[in-house]
Amino acid sequence: MSPPAGGRHLGWRWSLGLGLTILALMSACSGVQGLPPAGSSPAVGGSAQPASSKPEANSTTEAATSAPAGAISVDMTGPPPKFVPADLVAPAGDLVFFLHNKSQGIHTLAIGRELHKALVSSSQVLHGQAAVFTVHGLQAGHYVIWCTIDGHAEEGMVGTLTLN
Repeated sequence: MSPPAGGRHLGWRWSLGLGLTILALMSACSGVQGLPPAGSSPAVGGSAQPASSKPEANSTTEAATSAPAGAISVDMTGPPPKFVPADLVAPAGDLVFFLHNKSQGIHTLAIGRELHKALVSSSQVLHGQAAVFTVHGLQAGHYVIWCTIDGHAEEGMVGTLTLN
């Protein structure tokens, strides 16, 4: 495509047309519009699972002021950042955690089969705040828990979760 004859006054129109053409081609090549790129993080409360796969687990996080009956209480403390208690045991099934951030930082609680490969993760819990983190769909077995904030796991904010 070459710019139309006629000088500078049509140059911006040609540039706009070229830009729109490139955008249209990129949209057509992507297959599905409106989906985040593969591997991107979902917004809070969202899910990044492909339509063809069934997630192993899902979760929600809601602000709270007190622990619901039967919740597993986990304090987020520091420095250095850590979970108290760090090693948790619970029956398999739906899990309800009461996360209380007693430190000066921001924390999360992620659960996975391996460190840094989360199956689920809570939203951020701000300094002095608390949240109820509800998890559905985890199978019986051994899991790693950690804080996803940069450097916190490396500083010791890790633990275990055993579901019977």
